[in-house]
Amino acid sequence: MGAEAPLRPQRHFLALAPDAPARAALAAEPCPDGARPVPAADLHVTLLFLGTLAPEREPDVLQAMRAVPAGAVRVRFDRLECWAGPRAWVAVPAVEERSVADLAEAFAAALLPLVGDRLTAARKLPFRTHLTIARRVPGAPAPTSLAAPVEWQAREVLLMASGLPGPTRYSRRGVVPLGLRGAAGSR
Repeated sequence: MGAEAPLRPQRHFLALAPDAPARAALAAEPCPDGARPVPAADLHVTLLFLGTLAPEREPDVLQAMRAVPAGAVRVRFDRLECWAGPRAWVAVPAVEERSVADLAEAFAAALLPLVGDRLTAARKLPFRTHLTIARRVPGAPAPTSLAAPVEWQAREVLLMASGLPGPTRYSRRGVVPLGLRGAAGSR
């Protein structure tokens, strides 16, 4: 047997995953012609980009995440719009709620000592709650309402890795429950 190849660093981020009914409703939303739908298993709300991390840093990140005293948050989407820069078809709330942005800020403060400059660079853009439904959207379709508003209570924050080969681009690297300060997250 040969030696195992070392794990390569991957891009990491924190996310909120929709529950099963919300995931099904969002995955059923029509996409603009020619756009590439995001697989249902990959649907998520990105809270915070952490940049490229070596896999051996993941336990430190999870430990810092567990120290954040945050409760469950309501996530709601009402509209679809095209973001021209990334050519993405995204679900957005009609009214931005501070609870998701505040959650992102709490985790950013806890993780700043671990990821430093990478996190600072990512935070230069204003936070907007969104969930990407499709990528590579041709043109600029007009915003529209969802078939029905989609809402769920996010009760955990996921540590995710991206840039993986295969149809599912993301890997769940750890889970931290919300509302349980100091609780052990699972891997």
